[in-house]
Amino acid sequence: MKKHIAILFVIAGSLSTVSCIGGGGALTADSAPQIMTTFATLVGQLPKGNKTATLPSDLNSGGVTVSSLEMKASPRLSCESSTPASPVDADGDGIALLKQYTFNCSSYVGSGYTYNHLGTFKSIDNNDSVPGLKGGYRFEFDIPTWTSTEISSDLTSGGSYSGYWEGSGTDTTSEYKSDYHGSYYADYDIASLGKVSVDYDFSHQFDVKYTHNSTAVGANWSSGSMEATGAFMFDGQFVDEDSNGVHRLKNGQATMTWKTENVTFDSGCAKWYKTGRFLLTDTGGNKLRTEFNCTEVKVYFNDKELDGNFW
Repeated sequence: MKKHIAILFVIAGSLSTVSCIGGGGALTADSAPQIMTTFATLVGQLPKGNKTATLPSDLNSGGVTVSSLEMKASPRLSCESSTPASPVDADGDGIALLKQYTFNCSSYVGSGYTYNHLGTFKSIDNNDSVPGLKGGYRFEFDIPTWTSTEISSDLTSGGSYSGYWEGSGTDTTSEYKSDYHGSYYADYDIASLGKVSVDYDFSHQFDVKYTHNSTAVGANWSSGSMEATGAFMFDGQFVDEDSNGVHRLKNGQATMTWKTENVTFDSGCAKWYKTGRFLLTDTGGNKLRTEFNCTEVKVYFNDKELDGNFW
């Protein structure tokens, strides 16, 4: 089975030299698997219950996790700070009324790495008297630089993040919106290629609506449906590994719109999604289609099935 090097964030992440979704670019047989991997990673960060979305992995490893939005949070590096010192969380849902992280790490050395973390991340509870997604929240990203270099190997990874994610809801409906841009960069030392670099930009726009059973704050939904529309862009260089373990450095670019059709979900399903499909269509009419049936997911590029474990 064909394998692909999956970059976690590529979540959120998310940013980039591209400030809006637009331009050209077409899906190809070479780039479709990587673009599908990146898109599925982003969708996987959407909430599956009465809770916040998962944050980009680089931010998670850097100390800004959902749990770190609580009052007990503290920065990981001395060049990182957060305000206020004692944020308010009146409804006790782990989302402060307002909490802002500031990153001012320029060539900061610690624990065997050199860090360049610059920018701000802000978390806002839209209604601090109503807990969870029902009360609403907004995450704002303005992080032009987020990189870590391992001193011993001189290998760097990181990216940039810009834009917002927000969520709101009722007992039985929830809505998630985002307009987000990102970039990802990483060095690899691969035996067959030597030292190579992955470097790409991406952006997304989401408008996702869920209907679901009522759940407690922080709990997953048991079942429901999902309706969504959006746009997605990918542009850059990535590493591909074929079924024989041969690595190749490739380039891909695509500007797409996407939507769901008849998507339902169920917590008893191995793949969570029970029925329906995701459709991504580029500016030339090429399509990436994902079909769900509870226990299995199939992905097609222009009706030809793609090998790979994308979901």
